[in-house]
Amino acid sequence: MFAVKRALKLNNKEATLMAKHAGFRRVVFNFGLSLRTQMYSEGKFTDSKVLNEVKKVLTNHVKKTSEFAWMNQLSSRVYQNALIDLKDAFSRYRSGKAVKKPVLFGLCT
Repeated sequence: MFAVKRALKLNNKEATLMAKHAGFRRVVFNFGLSLRTQMYSEGKFTDSKVLNEVKKVLTNHVKKTSEFAWMNQLSSRVYQNALIDLKDAFSRYRSGKAVKKPVLFGLCT
């Protein structure tokens, strides 16, 4: 099999923008994860309802605070895709596909 490896040649401005988007995605995913675990302990909700509630909280409350005003400068597609990935992660977790067996190094079985 043949593969081609490519590297992006970014200037400082582009590299900074990429890092901001990656951090934005990480913040949104972790925020959604914490809200999802809180909602899970309170009652049974479907993933789509939880995703809609998390979107409402992020859009209407969090992004309007002065602490998170920087989120408005970045693309909204990043946070939408982060929440979709969070929904997929929970569905994989419930279906058992996310469970991995531990890897033991140095032991022969």
